[in-house]
Amino acid sequence: MKPDAIIEVRFKTMTEGGRQGAIVGEFYGCPLFVDGKAFDCRLSLDGKTLPLGETYELAVKFMNPDHPHWADSCRLIRLAPRMISTCILCGE
Repeated sequence: MKPDAIIEVRFKTMTEGGRQGAIVGEFYGCPLFVDGKAFDCRLSLDGKTLPLGETYELAVKFMNPDHPHWADSCRLIRLAPRMISTCILCGE
């Protein structure tokens, strides 16, 4: 699956109000909110285990055909708010 963008993301720890455990699998499905509009997306994990509280650079694939398009500049966005503390979208 060819990614639409790369994001820098930090998953909240349980004590910060996030998940109870690490993110595991080939991909992680979640909504990505841009300007108040939600877009279904998949974050590519490549079978890795991502412990909470650390920052990762992940490829993202939008499931919506009308997904937002960006230039090469970075832009602050957010994913599911209870699970993500910061997320920056870095172009396509």
